[in-house]
Amino acid sequence: MLRTSIQLLIAAFSLSTLSGCVTTSMVKKPEVNSVKTIAVVSVYSNTGVKNTSGESETSKISGMAGMVGLTGNNSKAGDSTAGKLLDFGGTRLVEHAKGELERELARVKGWKVVDATQFVDKESYQTFATKMDDTIREEQGVMRKISGPAFVTVPRMAAMPYGLKADERAKVLKQLASDLGVDAVAVLKLEMAYSPSTSIGGNGTAAAAISSNLEIVNKEGGTAVLGSLSQIRSADTVGMMGGSIIFSEKTEKIFKQAISKTAEIYTDKINKDI
Repeated sequence: MLRTSIQLLIAAFSLSTLSGCVTTSMVKKPEVNSVKTIAVVSVYSNTGVKNTSGESETSKISGMAGMVGLTGNNSKAGDSTAGKLLDFGGTRLVEHAKGELERELARVKGWKVVDATQFVDKESYQTFATKMDDTIREEQGVMRKISGPAFVTVPRMAAMPYGLKADERAKVLKQLASDLGVDAVAVLKLEMAYSPSTSIGGNGTAAAAISSNLEIVNKEGGTAVLGSLSQIRSADTVGMMGGSIIFSEKTEKIFKQAISKTAEIYTDKINKDI
């Protein structure tokens, strides 16, 4: 009798756990039902590229590069070879992410994606971008002079402040969707990192490992999609020494692989549950 009771309890627990997995979805209904047109309004990432297994010279150097204006939005084409190594792709990775997310979301059944080039120079969008940047500057305070910019963003596009509460975010994004004349707006935050594939004493190979958060808010201020992905890895790898990697064409390629895969997974999940 005791054994039967335990078995029943285990079965019930397993069923509830399975049910939780099945019912847990990044797609929120009925909020998603009104979405037909969508604009990707914010794609941004961290400035320092980290080793998921611990601190590395890559993380330290890319962080220092942010402080001296060699990385992300502050990097310039034509910089020295050293500068190009330090900038870790400038804004090309977040630009790639924006393009891939726009392309992938266009695969969602019944959705039409409005390309950012159609709205990024509009006064309403630039007002939004300026407000978000000012808020981030206030959040950083004097730390901005010490640590450099908080995020790498697509040129002329916004990042979302850390301290913006859920209801405030919803209000801001609701207004932006209305201003842009779309049913919903999408925000993608990326965490750029790399993860050892084969490693002995920090020497070997590493794959790009992208973690992310995707938020889609409709023009009524409702959350239509909210989800995250952890450490989506690239198919290819690059060499690693002492736990560090250097930026090169191959390094850029593996990060773009992981970013593209991230956008594809989000769309597949949305299509499955919409």
